[in-house]
Amino acid sequence: MKPTTKATTQTPPGAVAPSPLDVERLTQARERFRKEMPSPSELSALAARIAGSHSFDRAGAHTIARQSLILWEACKNHLGSEIESRAKQEISVIKAQASRAKIKRPCAFPASLKDFLRFVVRGKDESTQLSKYRDYLYDTIRLNKAIRSNNHDIDAVPSTTLDEVNAALERGKREGFPEDAYYLMAGDYLRWRAGNIAEVRRKAAKSPKKRKARPPLDKLKAAIQGASS
Repeated sequence: MKPTTKATTQTPPGAVAPSPLDVERLTQARERFRKEMPSPSELSALAARIAGSHSFDRAGAHTIARQSLILWEACKNHLGSEIESRAKQEISVIKAQASRAKIKRPCAFPASLKDFLRFVVRGKDESTQLSKYRDYLYDTIRLNKAIRSNNHDIDAVPSTTLDEVNAALERGKREGFPEDAYYLMAGDYLRWRAGNIAEVRRKAAKSPKKRKARPPLDKLKAAIQGASS
């Protein structure tokens, strides 16, 4: 019977727990890769044949047995890691393809900046689209500077300048967006937009509702007198 590698089900602190669909897909992918790849015993037997056969006494046999066990455990652990890596990579590809399917595809690549604005950023007109895209660039360029400098305090990173935004716009107009870059940037923009919408809603929920101003006292008295007469 082939030894199986037990999958880790615990979610690290701060990480997002996988959805039930992702767990099911990972389980199916792991099982398929286990069937496609050699078992630890098969792999260790192959390694032993490659090493060659030598005569040995009883003490040597115990040494070989211990070494075989070490080899078997190493093969088991390596195969478990490889299966997990391939399964997760396959799921990543499936999810990336599903994300791409939600993004409108231009007629040809490299896509123009106008294509990106019209299909991804969207808005009632090009001016609105460009304004949204500029806001995205201001945040993204600053974030990229923080990542490059390994600075976890975004407030300590210099704000994006108008020249930096204009340079990014000119580069987009000049070079366009190759297919991979188009979908990668589209996904990043949509996540940025979703984060902004969530932040606006969060602030709106926290802000106290304004109470309607009470009418002047004389108007209240007049209304009461009118109702009683």
